[in-house]
Amino acid sequence: MKNASFTEYISNLKRDHNSIWKPIRNKRRPQTPNPPIILDTTPPGPWAKSDKDKAELFATYLSEVFTLYDQAPEQDIEQELAKPIHPLEHLPAISLKNTKTRS
Repeated sequence: MKNASFTEYISNLKRDHNSIWKPIRNKRRPQTPNPPIILDTTPPGPWAKSDKDKAELFATYLSEVFTLYDQAPEQDIEQELAKPIHPLEHLPAISLKNTKTRS
């Protein structure tokens, strides 16, 4: 069975439409490593080797890092914002004699 499929594959390769180079081109590409990852905790967590384990580890990490923001106002900030603002009634005048130009 294996020999027959290989023979059929070889007989279907054509030089005109570059089908002969496609398998060779794929073999020459460098394989990118897919190393396992570990949760950076004390003590270190388990190693995640499969894609499913890595996705679960990443989801756990994101759920710990990104939490909902507590929108309850802080009391001291609310007190500062509640204070009235007193605008300056008389701003000092600026004349050309008071300003200096930089050279």
